Amino acid sequence: MRLVFLLMCFCSASALCAEVRETAHYAIGTTVVPERGILAVHAILVLPPAAAGSETELVLGHSYRIEASDPGPGATLSVEPTDKPWKGLQRILIRYTQANPAPQLRLRYSGPLNPSGDPPLNMITPALTELNLDSLWLPIRSDLNLPFSVEARIGGLPPGSMLVSQGTSAKEGAEFHVRRPAPEIDFAWVASPNFTQLSMDAFEFYARDGRTERAQLYLKHGPRVIAFFESWLGPMPGKPARLVVVNRERVSGYARRGYIVFTEGADTTETRVARFTAHEFGHAYFGNANASSEHRWLDESIAEYVALRYVQSAFGQSDHQTLLDAMREPASKAGPIMSTTRGNPELYDKGPLLLDELEERIGRAHMDRLIRTVAKRKIGRTPDFLAALQELSDAETARWFESRLKF
Repeated sequence: MRLVFLLMCFCSASALCAEVRETAHYAIGTTVVPERGILAVHAILVLPPAAAGSETELVLGHSYRIEASDPGPGATLSVEPTDKPWKGLQRILIRYTQANPAPQLRLRYSGPLNPSGDPPLNMITPALTELNLDSLWLPIRSDLNLPFSVEARIGGLPPGSMLVSQGTSAKEGAEFHVRRPAPEIDFAWVASPNFTQLSMDAFEFYARDGRTERAQLYLKHGPRVIAFFESWLGPMPGKPARLVVVNRERVSGYARRGYIVFTEGADTTETRVARFTAHEFGHAYFGNANASSEHRWLDESIAEYVALRYVQSAFGQSDHQTLLDAMREPASKAGPIMSTTRGNPELYDKGPLLLDELEERIGRAHMDRLIRTVAKRKIGRTPDFLAALQELSDAETARWFESRLKF
């Protein structure tokens, strides 16, 4: 890694130490080597004291060789292989022996990407570089509940590359400078020399070819989803919303707040495109729960509920009802929605069906106000949702809904 990356990262971290209070901050210098499929990273993690506590446990992919580390004054650091629940990764444990107003970790490492499935989701190639939490290319707190802002310098990408991520990305010479002030538990980005960009208002679309039939569906529904949500829930946080279509073997999509990645080879209908786009853009409003907690339904089930509402608006009641009916069988076999051991049927079938049932019970006008309240207050805990529900209905309805969450 070139010295300029390191100096810029150290400067960024130093400048932000006095500013970071409630959220963590990563200052990152990254060089990728597409021909060899490797990366080199110098990361500085600045922690708010409340997040550090007496110790901080981070995890990092086992394929990266740690070359240098510094936990800062008044702290010790140990690195060891992990067992459960993070088997096969590196466990970085920082213990604080004295108070520090801005604890920070400096870490330098390099290597090939940590395995991210077969075929992989993450990759570093001349045609496509795609990085996210899946390959644990950044040291992340082991409970996946440390939102952080980012300032990054990324180099080594092929000439003519376009880089897409949350926040802002600017080309500066041969490097990309990415700033993402909004907190998120991941720093996901994708880059390729083959991208073309199409923009419509607050919606940005990236793909190899924006003229294909499927690309036209994304271009059709992306702006419409944003308009639908903003008329209901208010201005979408984190605009512009970005949708990227990548060409890789693994047919798998995912999203971060205002940032969606689809796969070219995905076989999908217009209704599915609309539903998935609406669900993922819905997380701009509903993404405040701890992803590993029993409250995660507040993010996933509500995002799916509002996505189904978009389908109803765009395609009509018949298509909406067809989707609801298809969810009933998996929902009937699912466990409690509010549980740390729940799986997909609980979150994506049973949860949205319960919200639809709640709408029938309290009426659409009250339901619209409730969902708007959840978005406005950034509710991420079930008791706060139940309190909002009681405000808009009554105590009996709140008790009924809570019992159904746990059934």
